[in-house]
Amino acid sequence: MPTRGIKVAANESVRESRILESNVTGRKCWNWSIFPLIALSCFLGIDLTQPSKFSRKWKTALSFFSLIIHAAVSVNSLIIIHGQLYHMVNMYFGEGGNHSRTFIWNMITDFINFEVGCFGVHLILFFDVRKKWPSLMKAFQCLIPLFDDEFYDRLRRLSFAGVAHVVLGVTAMSFLGTITTASAKSPFTVKLLAFSESLLQFYPAFGIVLFATVSYAASLSFQSITSMLNSSGRLQACNLSNSDVIVLKRYYVSACQTVDILNDCFGWLLLLVVPHLFIAKINVTFYWFGNPKETTSISGILFFVFQLVNLFIICISSDSIRVESDKMLKELLRLEMKPENNTYRKQVHELILHQALTSPRISALGFFYVGKKLIPTMIGTTLTYYFILRQFRALEEKH
Repeated sequence: MPTRGIKVAANESVRESRILESNVTGRKCWNWSIFPLIALSCFLGIDLTQPSKFSRKWKTALSFFSLIIHAAVSVNSLIIIHGQLYHMVNMYFGEGGNHSRTFIWNMITDFINFEVGCFGVHLILFFDVRKKWPSLMKAFQCLIPLFDDEFYDRLRRLSFAGVAHVVLGVTAMSFLGTITTASAKSPFTVKLLAFSESLLQFYPAFGIVLFATVSYAASLSFQSITSMLNSSGRLQACNLSNSDVIVLKRYYVSACQTVDILNDCFGWLLLLVVPHLFIAKINVTFYWFGNPKETTSISGILFFVFQLVNLFIICISSDSIRVESDKMLKELLRLEMKPENNTYRKQVHELILHQALTSPRISALGFFYVGKKLIPTMIGTTLTYYFILRQFRALEEKH
């Protein structure tokens, strides 16, 4: 909904302005709260700022140049995988390590998964998310009256935490991975491949953190509406009327539209990242338990934990929108049952029906919903493929 439409609705009566007067802030803003993530996006060559016409061209050129470099690194990595397979096996499993076909194909799948995942996310961030980002920011501008200074402070702290998660996690993986592979008797190109695979995890991790931060902000818009409904003492003082309920309904519609734009902005990203994490979990599980003789490095454990945390971040942040929307629905039901609210019961009932039919959820372009239900699905999928790979391994040992 356009911002002007919301302002007009908010000025229709004195009661409406009283509901919102404590939520309007003039000191802090959206750009201030997510500045750490915006700065990191510029560093990664995905400029999410709104530059002037003069700087837009050269910023786009630099971003495109970083994408070309990433593409060249990915192609070179695939060439190394094809030409240096024997040395890669020796580096990961040792000279006398496990050279079974099952393990080798598992390792090839692992490398290709990360090359495609990292470059694919970079591609989506550059061409899709960057293009739709202004529309998403404009949608959040429509919800400004719902946000106060505390909201912007919480969002800024979350942005800093997200940047720390990305930078420290990827840096630690790259550092430990370099130490692990330095002693291996393998060509420099193979060691460089392992290092670049860890370093390029910046892109999937950044995409996940960016999505989680925006999802959290969207969930807080529903939380703010629920707080208005839950403040029974203030509602009575304001002598809530039908026009007040209409304003709340308009904000709910705006919040749902924001979630729709969020789905459109990050749909392709989720469609790539979630399977990417699933495949990584399956491969790591087989590395660890497929052969008890192999020892697991600290970098491998850190890598597993980092990917698992990323999956939890996606699921929990996505579910937060549904959870806050359900809380709002429960509060509306409580409000409808109050006997003193007969004057606007019809409006509240209509809002309940509207919310029940349009409950917002995060999905990957409609292919699947993203939420905590993905976690047991991941466990089941991992176990299924693990036992399949174990059967292939057992057949190899027999022959």
